[in-house]
Amino acid sequence: MVYYAADAFAGKIEASSARFRAYRNVFLADMRSLPERLYELSWLLMRTTTAELLHRELEFFRAERPDHLIADSVAAWGNGSGRYLGCLW
Repeated sequence: MVYYAADAFAGKIEASSARFRAYRNVFLADMRSLPERLYELSWLLMRTTTAELLHRELEFFRAERPDHLIADSVAAWGNGSGRYLGCLW
């Protein structure tokens, strides 16, 4: 199993016997500096999902050749990637 997440979760993921893959996106790598205003957070998530994450990371996701992809409700990029790759669970 491969798990994409922020660096802060690497130890816990690897302790579960999953392989950790760090997001290369700056926002996702360190989510401690979230914007205070809701509209700024919405913009950041939208930009992260489309322009940055899907376009830059999708090839890495595809290279993993996943059978299934599980994403939480906040990670719209996971849902979009799973639909694109045909493996959303």
